[in-house]
Amino acid sequence: MSAASLKSINIPSFPTIGEQCLFVVHGDSEVLKLRAIRAIVDGRLPEEDREFGLTELQGRDVSVEDITTSFVAGSLFASTRVIVLRDLDNIPKRQQQDLVDPLKALPGGITVIVTASPARDPRARTSGPNLSAPLVKLAKASGIIIDCNTPSYVAWRDDLTRWVQAEVGRHDKGFATGALQLLIDTVGADCDRLANEIEKLAIYVDRNPEITTDDVRQAAAVTEEQDIFGLTDAIGKRATAAALEALPALLPAHAARGAGIPVLAMIVRHLRLLWQANYLLGENISLLAGRDCPDAIKARLPKEHNIFDAVRGMNAIGRKYAEQARLFTNAQLARAIVETFKADVALKGQTDQVMDDRMLLETLVIRLCRL
Repeated sequence: MSAASLKSINIPSFPTIGEQCLFVVHGDSEVLKLRAIRAIVDGRLPEEDREFGLTELQGRDVSVEDITTSFVAGSLFASTRVIVLRDLDNIPKRQQQDLVDPLKALPGGITVIVTASPARDPRARTSGPNLSAPLVKLAKASGIIIDCNTPSYVAWRDDLTRWVQAEVGRHDKGFATGALQLLIDTVGADCDRLANEIEKLAIYVDRNPEITTDDVRQAAAVTEEQDIFGLTDAIGKRATAAALEALPALLPAHAARGAGIPVLAMIVRHLRLLWQANYLLGENISLLAGRDCPDAIKARLPKEHNIFDAVRGMNAIGRKYAEQARLFTNAQLARAIVETFKADVALKGQTDQVMDDRMLLETLVIRLCRL
């Protein structure tokens, strides 16, 4: 078996695809999956043969019988064929197993590309394709599995930075000092959004060979994710006025009961990260330690909303959490979690509170900033 990582499928190179006839392309990045498919098709099927040699099927629209029929339905005009089965995870896994034997017996000259979302295991650091176990086993034994997930753990900084640099190079552009980092901070660690923003920035700077920090500030879109981070960062800085100012964009006045629950969830996440940062700083451990953190300390940290995952080796984000964590004592962060629990109960209508969601969260924000 051969496997390709994010770096491997990045433009301009792609791993040698050899003689394998089965490819499983999975991950959370549609941009990376599309490029992987394009690279395989380019390697297997000349442009002039694609009208009759390329077949694309959507998992949500076809049955297993339709798929197996496509394997044996030859073309008079193409001796080599590529069949793309998109989003095969939309077909129940028990039915996916019926594809294993037909895939083992593929006629000569046929390449099958299967795409799927990742199967997330919250206990694991990696994820495989969201496909039936026998199908994954076949791909591992005689095919190629290509990981198209946005990098998300300790290696995040190096992998994603390298990817962004290569992506801007596709447009014959470069980044001025600080512009790459500012783009990631503005858009977030999402390959699809980054690819779209880089394309927009390349058009924005026109003939200029370099994208500057001013270009990023003027043209890159701040996402809703960054809006919620503006709120949580203000709480982390104990900046009451700034936090209250950020709240209306996320939760209009008189919002329906329960509308504030997702906002509260992000506040809780941020406080949990600050609590972990506070603990690590007390143990004289850098938030950038990642894999170098002693196992005994690492075992005390939660697997969900883990501080090392949030920092992902990035100095700026690590400094942010460290600076905010120092503004709270351990006891204050414990009280903050208790306050968020009370707010959660109220948002779910399980108290006698008569406040609407916006008022409940405004009250919570004031309490958190003034602990």
